[in-house]
Amino acid sequence: MRFFTSRRSGTAIGLALSLSLTLAPVTQAQGADVYGVGGGWTGVDADAKLVEFAFSGHTRPQGDFGSFKWEQQDGALVVRADLDCVNAFTAGAGGGAWLQGVVKHVEPAPNTLGITEGERVAWYVEDNGEPPDLPPDEIFGPIQNIPPNWCKTQFVGKGVPITNGNINVKFESLLP
Repeated sequence: MRFFTSRRSGTAIGLALSLSLTLAPVTQAQGADVYGVGGGWTGVDADAKLVEFAFSGHTRPQGDFGSFKWEQQDGALVVRADLDCVNAFTAGAGGGAWLQGVVKHVEPAPNTLGITEGERVAWYVEDNGEPPDLPPDEIFGPIQNIPPNWCKTQFVGKGVPITNGNINVKFESLLP
C-alpha cells in the first residue's frame, strides 16, 4: 500500500500526516439510503489550494457505485475513479466513510505517485457537521494498491481538515 505524498512541494500534502485506524466500536451502514457526498479543497487559502475534490458514493440493494475526482495543486495530478465500494459508519461528530474504486482517468501519466488507470484506490472522508461548525470535515487519500472490497474492512480513520467545502455522510443505524 502506498500513501499520498507530494514530491513537488517537498512536503507531505498533509493528507498523510497520520492514518490512525482505531478499533473503537462503530455502527456500520446497511440499506437503501447510505451515501457519502461532498466537495471542496484543502490548503492555506483560495490562492494556495493543495487538493480539490468532489465525490458521490452510494450503497443500494444492487451494489455500491459512484465517482471520485481528486485534483492536486492546480492540475499537477488529476485522478478520476469509478467507485464500487462504500462503507459508512458513525465517526467524529457525525459519520465517516471509506470510498473505493478503480481509476478511470489519470493525468499526467506517468505521474510522481505512480497512479495508473485500472488501479484500485480509496479515500477516507468524515462529516463533522455543517460549515462553519467546528471541527471541520476531513479527507484522507488516495490509498493505492488495495484489493477489491477493502473499504468494507475499514473503520474510523483520521483525515486532514478541509479548508472549504462540505462532506455529508448518511447511514442507517444497526441499532433498534
